[in-house]
Amino acid sequence: MVFTQRDQRILEHLYAHGGMLADYQIQHLEFTGRRQMQDRMSKLFHNGYIQRTSRAGWLLCGCAVYWLSRKGAEYVAA
Repeated sequence: MVFTQRDQRILEHLYAHGGMLADYQIQHLEFTGRRQMQDRMSKLFHNGYIQRTSRAGWLLCGCAVYWLSRKGAEYVAA
């Protein structure tokens, strides 16, 4: 994964908003399309920068919720 300036901004958005944002909020802040947002968030998740709700959590709240992992928090702190 090539870490981009957008990735850095996403982590900073998460930090600035109490460490947690819903998928539609991240989409509004950084993306023009839903699929584009989902693909990038998946890369951040699989590379350990963020955590996300499980599928059961998606069903309960109607959206995916993302928050900083330890690695993501350390990146923002640096």
